[in-house]
Amino acid sequence: EVTRTSLDPDGRTTRWAEGDKLAVWAKGANGYAFENEAFMLRYYSEDYHHAYFTSNMDAMAAGEYTYMLAYPTPTSTNGTLASYTLPSTQTGEYDGRYDVMLAEPVVEGALTAESKVELNTVMRHKMHALKIVVPEKSSNFDNKIYHLEITFPVAVVGDITIDVSDPKEAPVYTNTSN
Repeated sequence: EVTRTSLDPDGRTTRWAEGDKLAVWAKGANGYAFENEAFMLRYYSEDYHHAYFTSNMDAMAAGEYTYMLAYPTPTSTNGTLASYTLPSTQTGEYDGRYDVMLAEPVVEGALTAESKVELNTVMRHKMHALKIVVPEKSSNFDNKIYHLEITFPVAVVGDITIDVSDPKEAPVYTNTSN
C-alpha cells in the first residue's frame, strides 16, 4: 500500500497526493471510539488550503472527542504509539512515506455519515525529507553519478516511534544507523 505526499517545486511546500491516507485516533469520555483508523484523501478545496478525508467506519456515540492524526499510516501501532521504518537505502527522490507528520490534537463532536466535522489541525513534521539533486551537466563532475552514499553525524534511519497524543514529544529511535 503506497501513500505519499508530494513536494512542490519550491522544495518546501508539501501537498497531499491522490491515494494519501491519514491514521486517526478518537478519544471520548468512555475511551477510544477508534484507533489508527485510515482516512483517505477525498478532495481538495479549489485553493488547496483545505483537504477532505473520508473513511468507512462504525457509528460513533454522540459527544466530544479528542482527535489525533498521523501521516502516513504507521507501520505498526500500540495504543497512541505509532511506529515507522525509515530504510537506510532510498532512491534519493522525495518520498512522502518518510515525511512523518503529526497533528496537534483537536476536540470536536462525533463523526457521522450525515455531517462533516472539520478538524482544523496543524501538522508537525517529525521527520524532514532531504532531496539531493546533482545537475546532469555539472562542471564539478566528469562522470555520471550512479550511486551516492551519505553518512550523517547522527542516526537518521531505522525505526521511529512517536506518540500521536503529543506531537511535541521527541521520537524514540531503535535499530538506527547514520
